[in-house]
Amino acid sequence: MALIGAAGYALVGILYFLLTFLLVLNWRGSRVGGLLVAVCLLNSLWGGFLAVDVATDVPVTLIYCIEVLRAGSWLLFLSILVGRIGTSRIVIAIANLPWIAMLLTGIGMWSIHQFQMIPLDYGRLLIPGGLVTALAGLMLIEQLVRNSPVERRSRIKQLSIAVGGMFAYDLFMFSQGVLFGAIDESVWEARGVVNVLFVPLIAIAARSDPRWDLNIFVSRQVVFYSTSLVAVGLYLLLMSAGGYAILLYGGSWGGFAQIVFFVGAVLVLISLLFSTTLRGRFKVFLSKHFFRNKYDYREEWLRLISTLADFQDTTTREIVIQALAQIVDSPAGLLWLKDEKGHAYQLVSGYNTKFNAVDIPDGDPLVIFVEKQRWLVDIDEYRRRPDLYGGLQMPAWLDDISNAWLVVPLFLRRELLGVVLLTHAGQPRELNYEDRDLLKTVGHHIAVHLAQQRSDSMLAEVQQFQAYNRLTAFLMHDLNNLIAQQSLIVRNAEKHKTNPEFIDDAMQTIANSVTRMKQVMEQMRTGKA
Repeated sequence: MALIGAAGYALVGILYFLLTFLLVLNWRGSRVGGLLVAVCLLNSLWGGFLAVDVATDVPVTLIYCIEVLRAGSWLLFLSILVGRIGTSRIVIAIANLPWIAMLLTGIGMWSIHQFQMIPLDYGRLLIPGGLVTALAGLMLIEQLVRNSPVERRSRIKQLSIAVGGMFAYDLFMFSQGVLFGAIDESVWEARGVVNVLFVPLIAIAARSDPRWDLNIFVSRQVVFYSTSLVAVGLYLLLMSAGGYAILLYGGSWGGFAQIVFFVGAVLVLISLLFSTTLRGRFKVFLSKHFFRNKYDYREEWLRLISTLADFQDTTTREIVIQALAQIVDSPAGLLWLKDEKGHAYQLVSGYNTKFNAVDIPDGDPLVIFVEKQRWLVDIDEYRRRPDLYGGLQMPAWLDDISNAWLVVPLFLRRELLGVVLLTHAGQPRELNYEDRDLLKTVGHHIAVHLAQQRSDSMLAEVQQFQAYNRLTAFLMHDLNNLIAQQSLIVRNAEKHKTNPEFIDDAMQTIANSVTRMKQVMEQMRTGKA
C-alpha cells in the first residue's frame, strides 16, 4: 500500500511539474496566470516531498511547511478570483487567516525549539490547522461559484470541482484525525492517487478562462485517452469492490460467484471499449464541454448574412449554394427545390458548375432517407462505411456527378424544401460534429430564405394580377363609354345625316373619343393613373 501511495504522490508531482512547464510557456504576464504558475510549482514540490515521505521518511518540519504553503497558495489564488467578483475583503482575510496562523505558529515553535530544545510536535498542529484551512478553502469555492456571473460559471466549473475536491478530501482526512487523534495511514497514502484526478481539470480550467491570459493547447486525443483511462480505472475499481463484496457475503458460493462476476465485468468493459458509437459520442461530449469551438460562430453568421444579402433577383438560388459551399471550402454545388405540386425536386440552380443533373422524384431513396433521418449525407463516408447509413442505396444519378461530396438538406420546419449537393476539390475533408451542426443550421436558415423568396415571388404575381384586373376594369369602363357614344351616332345617322348640327355633334363626339383613347394609351405606356 505504501508503494502505491508513494507512486500516487510522485505522479501528482510529475503532472503538476508538466502543467507548470506549460503555464510558463504560455504565460503572458497576467497576475492570475503568474500566481497559478507558482501554485502548480508548489504542488509539484508537495507531491515530490510526500512521495519520498511515504516511501522512506522526510523531516516532519519540512512536511509541515510544504503542507501549509500548498494550502496557502490555493487560498491566495482563490482569494484573487473571489476578489474580482466583489467578495468582501473581510471574508478573504478570514479565509487566509488559518494558513498564515499555521505558518507563523510553526516558525515560532521552531524558533523556541532552537533556544530551549523543547520537543516539536507538528502533527498536533497540522491536524486542526489543516481542518480549518480546508474549511476556508471550501468557503472560498462557495463564494466563487455563488457570486460569479452566470455567463462565467461554465469557465470556473472545472476549477471549482478540482480545488473543491482537494479541500473536501483534506476535510475528510483531517476531521478523522481530529476524531481519532491521528491521521489514518491508508487515507494519507490514497491522497496522492485522489489528487491525480484533479490535475487535468485544472489544466482545462486554465485553458478555458481567457482572463487568466494563458493560451494553453491541450490535445483532444490526449484528453480523450487520459479521460478514458481514468474512466476504465474507476470502472475496474468499482468492479473490484463488487467482487470483494460478493466474496465477503456470498458464503460457500462466494468464490464461484466472484469469478463469474469478474468475467462478465471484463466482457462488458471490452464491449464498451470497442463500441464505435459509444467512443464517437464520448469524443463529441468531450469536444463540446471541454474545448473551444472550431468555428467563430459570430464570424460565420456575419459572413452568411453578407453572402445572402449580395444577390440580384436572378441569382438568389446560386447565392444560397455559395453560402453553404464557403463553410467547407467546396468549389461548386447544385440546388434542387420541391416543385409546386410536391411530386419532384427540380434542379433550379448551380454554383460554379455546368452539370446537367436530372430532377429528383419524391420517392428517391436518398430523399426518403434524408426526410426520415434529417441527416447530412457524406458520400465519401458512405463509401467507406455504408453501415452507418442503415442500408441506404445511393441513386444512380449521383454517379453522373463527379466529385459529389455532401448532400445538405434544407428543412423548413418538418418539410424538406430542397437539397444542396456540394462537391470537393482535391483531398477529401473529414467532417466533425461541428461541421455537420453548422451546415444543418445554415441549411435551416437558407430554407427560410428560399421560402421567403418564393412567397415574395407569389406575392408579386398576385399583385401583378391585381394590377392587371384593375387595368382591365379601367379599359373596359372607358371602352364601354366610347362604344356607347359611337353606337348612338350610328343609330341616329340615317335619320339626321342631312342635319348639319348632327354632323357637327358627331364629329365632336368622334374627336373626344380619339382624345380619350390617346389618353388611355399614354396611361398604359407610362403606368400613371
